[in-house]
Amino acid sequence: MAGIFIISKEDKLKDILEKEGHRVYQKEKINSINDEILEFEPNIVILDFDVENSKTLFYELSSLNSTNEFDILSLINEKDIVDFSDKSTKLILKPVLENILVNEINLISENQNRLKSLHLEIMELKKNLYQIDAFYNASSKFAGTLDKEKLYQVMFETYERVLSFDIACALFKDNFLEDKIKFYINSLKKTTDEINNNLIKRLSLSALNEGLSELKPSKYEVEIIQNVKPSYKNEFYDSALEGFDSLYAPIIINNKFEGIIEIFRKTPFTKEDVTCFQSIAHLVLSPLRSAILYEDMINTNEKLKKLERIKSEFVSIVSHELRTPLTPINNALSIILSEQGGKIGDTNKNFANIAKRNVARLSGIIEDLLDLSRMQTGKFDFKFKKTSIYPSFNLAYDTFKNQASIKNIELKTEIDENLPYVYIDTHKFDQILSNIITNALKFTPEQGKITLSANIEKQVAKNLLISPIDESFEGEYIKISIKDTGVGIEKDDIPKIFDKFSQIENTLSRNTGGIGLGLTITKHFIDAHLGGIYVESAKNEGSTFNVFIPVYDDKKAFDAELNLKIKNESEVGYIKIEENDNSNFYNYLKTMNIIKLTKSSKELTYKKNNKNVNEVFISNLDRNAFDFMVSKIQEEINSKDCDILLTKAYYKKENA
Repeated sequence: MAGIFIISKEDKLKDILEKEGHRVYQKEKINSINDEILEFEPNIVILDFDVENSKTLFYELSSLNSTNEFDILSLINEKDIVDFSDKSTKLILKPVLENILVNEINLISENQNRLKSLHLEIMELKKNLYQIDAFYNASSKFAGTLDKEKLYQVMFETYERVLSFDIACALFKDNFLEDKIKFYINSLKKTTDEINNNLIKRLSLSALNEGLSELKPSKYEVEIIQNVKPSYKNEFYDSALEGFDSLYAPIIINNKFEGIIEIFRKTPFTKEDVTCFQSIAHLVLSPLRSAILYEDMINTNEKLKKLERIKSEFVSIVSHELRTPLTPINNALSIILSEQGGKIGDTNKNFANIAKRNVARLSGIIEDLLDLSRMQTGKFDFKFKKTSIYPSFNLAYDTFKNQASIKNIELKTEIDENLPYVYIDTHKFDQILSNIITNALKFTPEQGKITLSANIEKQVAKNLLISPIDESFEGEYIKISIKDTGVGIEKDDIPKIFDKFSQIENTLSRNTGGIGLGLTITKHFIDAHLGGIYVESAKNEGSTFNVFIPVYDDKKAFDAELNLKIKNESEVGYIKIEENDNSNFYNYLKTMNIIKLTKSSKELTYKKNNKNVNEVFISNLDRNAFDFMVSKIQEEINSKDCDILLTKAYYKKENA
């Protein structure tokens, strides 16, 4: 059925069309086309050119039809047909025949219906394409982050683009390790506290109806996170969302309830909207699952770090408490054995010697525990200096030759002459030798042999080293080898011997005792010297521990100091500037106070590949100050027409 507006004096036209079931309105004369035509909202306007001012009416109708969807059917006389040869209108010659009029009206109606259907299909296609584009953008953003907050934000943005909500809200468990939930609300206008509280209760009740009882506002602290459109920031919703249509979906991942989301809109949601809503909720599940796993991993790491700190503090406290009474016990035993307090018999002297040996053994264990605590907290105080390794070898030999003799083990040295200087902490280097030799004595049976050797190594096989090696592991090294004829180590067990509290299980290790910290501490000291270690061993054939310490040069000394600062200091800024021979850029930066050195800074200048290379590190430097310094250096580089290369790094120690 069509709506037909007739402008004509012929009443039969109305009768014919009403008989066909059309909605018809007829007038002989029109005062205002705009008001009368629009009020009737016709599909077809029939204009009889016999009415007064017909041509004027025709042009007015044509103009009006540019913004309104109706067709014009003109009833003309044969003599006027020439006037419409270039006009876009439908014509019927007068006198009007009933069947021609009816057929023309039906044809126009069918065309209009087809166009309307095509328009709806085009609009639906546009909507689908828009949704697909929104889904694609959301998928890209979801895949690009492991931040839960960012995922929620993208989800709300996608719902807004696709479904044009008035209010979207969600209730999420902040963290399953904390008694806290978060309430997110995105809205066109502001919401009152009453509306927010009602929404929180509504979401909690919806979750409960789903059989999910994790979200109980009365049980947890609720944090409200609200986002209001800026253009509506001064407007409030004046009702409790009465009459709004809504959609909600629970967010469940790995059978664990994460939260619930609900959106509200004044206009009702269609079936397509429901499908779209559920699709977006489903789309966020996979990236949210990854984000939760990542968050759980971070939380677990934080808990492990906390436990490690607690353990280290406990070990440190207990070790100190144990060491305190050992000193007077050891002194008392020394007095007894020296018979300053009176003579003792051989039996009692034997017991006192046993006690003294075990006090010494316990003191060694306590010292290892304290070293472990210092190692984990970065509190080792290394004092590097340029020195020879010969005094350390002499001390090691003198210290252990009596112990070796008691076990009937041959201890010998094979040290090359004229070995170059090294950059070491002599006390820590002595401890490296002591720990490895002690191990060799423990696991070498009587009649065995231990050999200490040292020589220059120009090419180190990096692939054999146990310590993590970077590109700076190059140049000459002193290779220190401690070879024994002991029980040996299975190949698969070699990496384990450097783990904390590790001992390879065999009869001899059970008899020798120990808590397995010596080699852990040894490896830490070697790493601090920018050295390396590897072990050659076979079961029942003995072991050789090979330690590499870099030969002294300015670059190695600088790297060692920087490495120590990175591990022990809270914040360290590092800058490297390479410039051509004719430039004096680094000194210019210092003169202009752009690079500000402190007492804890260290700088190095050397030549490499025909370039002047300047390296500097500054300890305890705030990140903002470092970034500002780097930006000023970059500005200076950009302002100069020269070949200058800037390398920068910022190190912040983790609270492990």
